[in-house]
Amino acid sequence: MKISGVIVLDEMDGRKDPWVVKKTKNDYFLALKITEIDGIPVNTTSDLYSKLYSHFPDVKVDGASFNHLFTNVTLPNGAKDIAHITLGYFPDFRFHR
Repeated sequence: MKISGVIVLDEMDGRKDPWVVKKTKNDYFLALKITEIDGIPVNTTSDLYSKLYSHFPDVKVDGASFNHLFTNVTLPNGAKDIAHITLGYFPDFRFHR
């Protein structure tokens, strides 16, 4: 299996969660964005999941297979659908920190 991708630094709106003490305008997300698997384009997490599912090891408990429990990720509202491997998420990657 050949996996191709590009490294991206995505700038997004800063987190506004109540527990984030120092709120900033932007946060940054570093990822290996997967673009192809075996020459077939990957555009969404669903594409990635469908291409990798057949390569999952068979997970069994007491002889029963549980692979049907593995499903594609459910993204929160407003999240970008980027098939990726996380290299770093920097909510605290800020100046003067």
